[in-house]
Amino acid sequence: DVVVSSSEEGKGGGGGDIGKWMRRLGVSPNSAGLKNKKGDRLVGSRLFGALMKGWMPAAEPMVKMIHQHVPSPLQAQKYRSEILYAGPQDDTASRAMRACDPEGPLMVYISKMLSAGGSSSSSSSSRFLAFGRVFSGTMKSGEQVRILGDDYYPGAKHGLFVKPVSSINHVMGPYVEAISGRVGPGAVVA
Repeated sequence: DVVVSSSEEGKGGGGGDIGKWMRRLGVSPNSAGLKNKKGDRLVGSRLFGALMKGWMPAAEPMVKMIHQHVPSPLQAQKYRSEILYAGPQDDTASRAMRACDPEGPLMVYISKMLSAGGSSSSSSSSRFLAFGRVFSGTMKSGEQVRILGDDYYPGAKHGLFVKPVSSINHVMGPYVEAISGRVGPGAVVA
């Protein structure tokens, strides 16, 4: 009832009697962050979002849950590497992945390609960020890497590309921050 009613008032545009809901829920206008960075009062869905964040802040419980339930790279890679790596499980690369060895061969699992702008009319002129996790080795900008496409199989030439790492970035929501230097096992980069 509270969520639906306050959501409807927020969707109305002006915020209606959102103050009534704030008083009912015990949310302080100052703690809810009812103004944007320019100092203008929030309205509509942004106002509703601020109300919900003030009433049920999720950041701290989420961080605690991740800390308690998500395994460290060293723990997780012992069982993930055999799922992600198609090569022999007793070769150098597989052993380095399971041990999170920064001195081993560079092994990065790319889980998503993110658009980084460019022209949408031609795929050759578009830029993409390869979002993934370093499983072993150490990666730095300018380094030549082998990229194995979906259609690659060991011994084949097609589906295999050699490209330089143009930059290493850390992605946090809508923000992309360049990383200078090297990154090792466990790092999530783009």
